[in-house]
Amino acid sequence: MANSMMANALAAPASDDLVELYHKDDGAGGSIVYYGEDNTKVTRGEMSDRPELYREDTKSGGSLIFYGAPTGPSQRRDTDESTKMSKRCLFWGCNEKCPDSATPSCDAKNNGAQNELCDKLLAELGDHSEVKIGQSPRQICYKNGKACCLSWGTKLPDTLTKGDLYKHANTIIKQCTANGISGKIGNVNVLGTCTEVCVSSRGTHC
Repeated sequence: MANSMMANALAAPASDDLVELYHKDDGAGGSIVYYGEDNTKVTRGEMSDRPELYREDTKSGGSLIFYGAPTGPSQRRDTDESTKMSKRCLFWGCNEKCPDSATPSCDAKNNGAQNELCDKLLAELGDHSEVKIGQSPRQICYKNGKACCLSWGTKLPDTLTKGDLYKHANTIIKQCTANGISGKIGNVNVLGTCTEVCVSSRGTHC
């Protein structure tokens, strides 16, 4: 009976009203997939393996939540990728190999965040461009029920401000709109560091 219930829980949803909320690797080559109603208030941002560092209330009614580096299974992938990019920058020079802007790669799957939430995230970055973020955060989510999340794949200098992330976030939010907002810019220069920048509804690594 237990095995039957497990199989049913992991099977694809029978109803179009159910969507994938998030999934985890099971350590044996497969994934455990969690489904729920499309209007659920549980978001990928809440399922993040990144620890929440702090949050800010906003005048628009939502919260701006700051997450740190991954602490779960994605930590090794995140660290390895950061090391690879750092080595490329050391050898080639970040400004030479990592342009100041790039065309995003858009994801039309079910990772898309609501346009309204992403516009509010963008406004928070632009309207408070001088506010310092520092090195500890690696992801910012604007959350009001559901979430729009901005993450970056490499630790950036401690002089990082909200405004330093605005340009790349704006590029993704304005261009990756096929099925909600979801996209990534790979290997761009942010404050002299080569990194990836992602925007989606997910609360996971870039």
